[in-house]
Amino acid sequence: MLEFVDMVDSPNQVGLALGTIADTTMDKILLPEYVDSENTTHRQFIAGFVWSRYQNQGWQWIDGLDKNNWSIFQSRHLLVYLPFEKETWLRVNNWLVDLENSYWEIVQVNPFQSKSDLLTAIDKLLEVSRPLAAIDCLHSQLYNKLPLDRKRTVKALLDAASTKEIGSTMDSYHTTELIKALQEDPETNQDDLIKVEWAYLSLLERSNKAEPILLESLLATQPKFFCEVIRLIYHSKNEEKETEIDGDRKAIASNAWRLLRDWKRPPGLQEDGSFSTEEFETWLEEVECLCRKTGHFEVAMINVGEVLFYSPADPQGLWIVQAVANALNVRDADEMRNGFRTEVYNSRGVHGIDPNGKPERELAEQWRQKAEDLENASFSRFATTLRELAKSYDREADRIVKEYDSEDDI
Repeated sequence: MLEFVDMVDSPNQVGLALGTIADTTMDKILLPEYVDSENTTHRQFIAGFVWSRYQNQGWQWIDGLDKNNWSIFQSRHLLVYLPFEKETWLRVNNWLVDLENSYWEIVQVNPFQSKSDLLTAIDKLLEVSRPLAAIDCLHSQLYNKLPLDRKRTVKALLDAASTKEIGSTMDSYHTTELIKALQEDPETNQDDLIKVEWAYLSLLERSNKAEPILLESLLATQPKFFCEVIRLIYHSKNEEKETEIDGDRKAIASNAWRLLRDWKRPPGLQEDGSFSTEEFETWLEEVECLCRKTGHFEVAMINVGEVLFYSPADPQGLWIVQAVANALNVRDADEMRNGFRTEVYNSRGVHGIDPNGKPERELAEQWRQKAEDLENASFSRFATTLRELAKSYDREADRIVKEYDSEDDI
């Protein structure tokens, strides 16, 4: 039989077929001698055999096996081949006693085989440092519309952020869905959520249909937090520049930069879409004060200008809320205006090139009109910046046309 198994492409299928017709004599021939074989082909064969015997005979067959002469590790391997469910775990606890963790260290996790809750499995997987496997189980609970276990979810996510465990192709999706569930649950501890969002900033990008909602909210509502993030990224002009930065600090700075890069909620913007002038002006005043003291004023204002691009329209009709326009119109707000202009460019993203430069002409006209609206509302400095922006789009259109005309002449 084993010689035949060694010749076939699907030893597991051979085991499944044999299991449907086997009797106790075949059980004694194969078990336990081959149950923990180091030969991969034989393991696949035995896995199929055990699964088939269980499917046909049930737990009565499992419990009826004479295991008096089995080693603890042979028993463990038999359990690994059984369904990932509560009945198996009860036997793991009874058969393996102090060595039950050895099962959890190697078992292939398939949460959809379980008809009961997976909390026992989640706890054991976390205990043996398999947070990615625990995340699969937690996502299965979520998929089956079972209550979110916030404490276990937070622990699994934070453990997984630094794990060496080899995961699956579904890990990113499962992780993202669990983070979104935490964000949507009003009972989630905010400090825990901050840690989770910070740990997964690289994942929480808009391409994944997920965002660091709480961290972005803190940027927009907590001036001290915004200034702290600025200090993590930028060197103070009041201090000598460090020659070397260690890896941990580089990683933190990279995370902070990623957070600011994707930040789209301007200070003052409320959850219902309305805008609080008082909240915006208070936030900006404190940021200016704190960043002047630490030597980060200029870089902070550039970043503020960038996020102000996403400000809503003013209720009175101006295309941007007047409190923001006023802040961008202040005499010494050059850095903020430059940041706004930079975000206008960046917000366009990847785009095709029209040989006639038509999109650039349209953008030039659009921003020229916005500048005119600002001028009429007495925001002349801000208007000047947007006129310069419009001219840059005109120049870009001219460059494109000239470049394509030159290619046609070749």
